Amino acid sequence: MAALGPVAARTFYQTLFDLRPQYRQLFEEDMEGQYVKFVSTMGFLVDHLHDPAVFEHEARKLGSRHKEYGVVPIDYASGGLALMRAFDQHLVPPLTKRERVAWVHLYDEVALLMIDDGVPSGAERVSENQQPE
Repeated sequence: MAALGPVAARTFYQTLFDLRPQYRQLFEEDMEGQYVKFVSTMGFLVDHLHDPAVFEHEARKLGSRHKEYGVVPIDYASGGLALMRAFDQHLVPPLTKRERVAWVHLYDEVALLMIDDGVPSGAERVSENQQPE
């Protein structure tokens, strides 16, 4: 993710705001700082995949902040779609099927940890065939 940097983060947020326009108002007009935060957070989580205590702690903290912003479980599906779109538009070479499945799985796991301490509570898993509401 770090290799893609702010360009992919920009696509992520543009897609997210297309799918969930109500979230645009939560951010500053200048999104450059947010792009850096997004890439940094994704990198941190990926770097700590093999340290479950740190990984889970950070994902839960991230979820707590997102709840304060008004993010609800169904919104996480839009985030997954936005992430995959960013990868599709900016990764060269593109993700293989195996890599894509791994990223979807990782996103789902993070989303579940972010939602009510890992309890799905109506959360939908991201899938290749899922369309936003």
